[in-house]
Amino acid sequence: MKKQKLIIADILALILSLIMIYLPLFTNKETFSWIYYSYITAYFASIFSNTKDRKVLFFFIPLISLSFIRAYIIGFDPTKPRILLNNLSEIIASNYKIILHIFILYLVERILTKVFGAYFTKICGIILFILYLLCFNTSYLKGLSPFNKYMFFGFIYFIFARINPSKKINPYLYIIAFLIFIIEIFIIDKTKIFIGFSIGFLLLTYLILKADIYEIGFEKYFLNSLLYLFVLIKFLLENLLYLSNLNLYISATIISFFISIIFYQFRIKIFDYLFLGVHKDNAKIIKSKKRA
Repeated sequence: MKKQKLIIADILALILSLIMIYLPLFTNKETFSWIYYSYITAYFASIFSNTKDRKVLFFFIPLISLSFIRAYIIGFDPTKPRILLNNLSEIIASNYKIILHIFILYLVERILTKVFGAYFTKICGIILFILYLLCFNTSYLKGLSPFNKYMFFGFIYFIFARINPSKKINPYLYIIAFLIFIIEIFIIDKTKIFIGFSIGFLLLTYLILKADIYEIGFEKYFLNSLLYLFVLIKFLLENLLYLSNLNLYISATIISFFISIIFYQFRIKIFDYLFLGVHKDNAKIIKSKKRA
């Protein structure tokens, strides 16, 4: 049962990530990006809040290691560290934007929680949400309009951090949340009025993440492979092979998938953290097999 709950959260993150990767090939991804960033931000906020800080920081190691590999492939002068730092920052900002934003939100949330407490952090999240609604729906605070999305995703992260997992959730709550989401879509389509967020989608996200136990499985390996390795693999294929965009993306996805399988099968800690930022201890798997 726990495994099933785990798969719900992770598989949804995988599906949304795959849609986000392929969507630009067919249409504008701006409309979908709101859903993706909302869920991924809430997803990692929930996981990181139930994980030791040391392991969370390990999650972000590929930001540096993979960006360094790409900078090395492009070519850099080791005698000019300032240029290397500029190249690394450009690679991270242009290819790992969502991970970078989550990293910043994680640091801010941890500092606020350690200094002022969890309740203060949640109050900050509510304040960000109020400011976001004022900017999105009124002419007030026009100066803050460029920071609209940052305020909203800051609200998401602060609110979804420190969610207490629940062993059992009434299944009717999922149905209610889904119906609310569908009704909202219908109203938006008919009235062309969008207030800046979806109550139904946030409720669904909350229920899915609250019911999960966040155990590390293959799903997380593949998800992190899509978030980290996919970008580097696509870059390498672009420079080595003459492929159409669709073939390039499919090839990079398939390679990312098989690399995830290899990493998950061998589970060598140093390589897991360097390339994926996630690791499952072999000892835990052995114990679970003995119990079974």
